[in-house]
Order: sequence, then C-alpha cells, then structure tokens
Amino acid sequence: LFYFDTDFKQIDMWLIPLIVDNLFQQVEGQAVGKGYISGDFDDIDFHADFEAQNVFVKPRFVNTNFFLNGMVTVDRQDGVILDSLSVMDTKGGSGTLWGTIDLNDFKPLTYLDLSLAMDRLQFLNSTMDPDVPFFGNVSGTGILQLSGSNNDMDLRTQKPIQLTDNSSLSIPLMEETELAETGRFIQFVDSFEDPLKSAPPASSENEEAREEELKLEIQEMTFSERFDLDLQFGTAGNIGVDLIFDPVTGEVLNSRGSGQMRISMQDQEL
Repeated sequence: LFYFDTDFKQIDMWLIPLIVDNLFQQVEGQAVGKGYISGDFDDIDFHADFEAQNVFVKPRFVNTNFFLNGMVTVDRQDGVILDSLSVMDTKGGSGTLWGTIDLNDFKPLTYLDLSLAMDRLQFLNSTMDPDVPFFGNVSGTGILQLSGSNNDMDLRTQKPIQLTDNSSLSIPLMEETELAETGRFIQFVDSFEDPLKSAPPASSENEEAREEELKLEIQEMTFSERFDLDLQFGTAGNIGVDLIFDPVTGEVLNSRGSGQMRISMQDQEL
C-alpha cells in the first residue's frame, strides 16, 4: 500500500486530450494544484484540484480558439469536474464552462455533461469539411449543452442563441456530401454485430483487445457519426447564410437577413 500527497507546481495541459478522448485539436498552457495518489499497484486511487491559468484550447470540428481560467478537479471515481471556468475567445467574447466528464475508469467509452454560457463568444470558426454538416464564422449569446457518450453525443440549445451581426453560416447541399456522411462505404469486419454495443463477458485478455478495438473505432468516427444536433439561433441584425450546391461551378445561394433558424441532425440525417 502507498499514499502520496502531491503538490503540482506546474502541470502541462497537453495531457488533457489524452484523458478526454480526441475532443480537442490542441491544448497548451499550465495549471497548478494539489492532490493525492493512494492504493497499491493493482488498484490506484487519486484526486487532484487544479487551477487552469490562461490555458489555450482548440476543440475539434469547430476550430475556435479559447483561453480558459478556473478550477478543475480530477478524481478516480468522479472523473473530471469543471467548476465554472471562464472562457475567452480572440475577438473579445466571453463565457462560462461547467460540467463533468465521467472517465469510466479510463475505458474507451466516456460520458460528458457540459454546459457553455456565452456572451458574444465565437463558437464556430471552420472551413468546409465533408464530414461536418455546416461551417462558418459564428458568435453569439446563449447556452450550449453537450451530453452523452463520446461515441454518441448530443449538442443542443434549450433557447435560441442570439447571433452577432457579423456571423455567417454555410450549409453544403451537394449530393456527394450527403452520400459521404458516414465517411466509409465498405468495411471488413470479424462479425456483423454492432461494434459500439456492449459485448458479452469475456476473458481479461479478450476484453483488453476488445477495448483497444473500440477505442480505435471511436477515434475514426466522423462528426456526423458522433453527434446529434438540435440547435436554435435567432438574430435581430443581419447575418449571412449560404446554401452550397456546387462550390466548383459557384452554385451557391447567398442570403442575408434576420429571424429564427434551427439546425437539427439525428442519426446523420440533417
């Protein structure tokens, strides 16, 4: 048995993407904190409280640049707890992030319940990607909620997010984009069972191989395979929305205006 009190005077945040799947494209910065590690080599318990200090974060898919400050708890049983982190973008927008990430004892499937309250915060800064159903430069005020497992996430708004006047959104409607939503057509498999459903009990060696296989499968999932969406937007100003039929020939319907907009996607159907 062992027990260590730890004093983390400087922790590099590049470790975060390894802990919470591949939700982040880039994490840089440092944190300080205290905690403990106890147990034996077969069963380890740990707990630590960190203070993030101007940590740079770029989430995957949305390509926005955020700076985070505030308290983060990492616990063996409770997972990662975000305690009202302050969020800033590079354009003067701000927000507050809170919630939990259940690490599920470091198994491939993890579970999230996060909320982001935004005040003119830039939450989308992306270019065209055949695996993502929309792109653009969007800032707004409101609350975004992300919940579910890392292979089946639900991104939604309870009330419409009020967009800033300089926001612009593009929605590709090309046939090839629709057909390529799954990202792959032919797969060679060992069986026809759903790879993301729980398997029957197996030996520890088979279970380790199964978990490694599941981890790789989750990493290869596209945005459309991972996410369900129910996003509501509103604006009193003048924003741009482009419907792209063929970017090569320039077949794009450009529109500007104000009002309400809703984007929903369930089981890859936009």
